[in-house]
Amino acid sequence: MVFSGHTCFLTLTMLVFSEYCRSYKGQNTPLLLIRCFMRLVWAVGVVAIVGTKLHYTLDVFLAILLTTTTWRVFHHAVEFDKLKNHYRILQWSEAESIIEVDERAYREFVKKNKLD
Repeated sequence: MVFSGHTCFLTLTMLVFSEYCRSYKGQNTPLLLIRCFMRLVWAVGVVAIVGTKLHYTLDVFLAILLTTTTWRVFHHAVEFDKLKNHYRILQWSEAESIIEVDERAYREFVKKNKLD
């Protein structure tokens, strides 16, 4: 093997929580705890994967490197209009209609769970 899918999943989960669990209206403490907990789960998971010899260390390192590089390249690419307009997948993934649906669902969730 040359790539650890288990580590890729753990790394991607940690990146999602680290990026999207930001403070909302000053309610920083629960989100900070979630981010710290996910980083701890990631670190323990990576050590467990290597420690149990499920994957070689190189497999784990490459999975972390490729996953974080792909994550960063995608997020930088959507910020630049020249790149965003050149690739249809970036146009689709950052389309206003998709973002509006996400925002509407988020507002309904906040209202339903009384998080304001």
